Amino acid sequence: MTINNIRNEEFGSEESCVNCGSSQLKRELQRQAFQYGTGDTAVKLTAEMPVYTCLSCGYQFAGPEAEDARHEAVCRYLGVLTPQEIVAIREHGALTRSQFADLTRIGIASLKRWETGLLFQNAANDELVYLMVFPDNVARLRERDHHHQINLQSLSGAPPSQRTSRRRLRFRGRCLGGNETVVQQAMQWQLRVYA
Repeated sequence: MTINNIRNEEFGSEESCVNCGSSQLKRELQRQAFQYGTGDTAVKLTAEMPVYTCLSCGYQFAGPEAEDARHEAVCRYLGVLTPQEIVAIREHGALTRSQFADLTRIGIASLKRWETGLLFQNAANDELVYLMVFPDNVARLRERDHHHQINLQSLSGAPPSQRTSRRRLRFRGRCLGGNETVVQQAMQWQLRVYA
């Protein structure tokens, strides 16, 4: 483990040495390298982590904040929001965790895991959470009727082309073992729908 950029500060708190129980601890913020991932996809990342040194016995140990620092470094590497940023976005909208989950349809358990750093959110959910920074997006979701169907013609100007639909049906037919009868029947049904 490489260590550089050490900043010292005396630390007085309720923390105690895990080795001897002494409360005489010195806290140092140290830039430490760690590996993220396994095999060919493994990368070396760095994070500034608090390390405690017991002034009584000399034992050194990482504080609980070290895991948070590693998690934040991985978030930066993956290009996703950190747990603190997710909480800040939710609180910016004056939403409880339950209200945020209801509004976005993100599971409350998943949201809690992202906010506490137990899991990393995928890129799609990360984008959705980011969009919640903007009040107009929050308002749009509040106004949305999830039972109302979208008029596709108003979005694209025309219904989906029959040629594209036939191409999709032929592809699906090949995926289903190439049963041409099923594909033909499905195309006839679709042609009646769009006629």
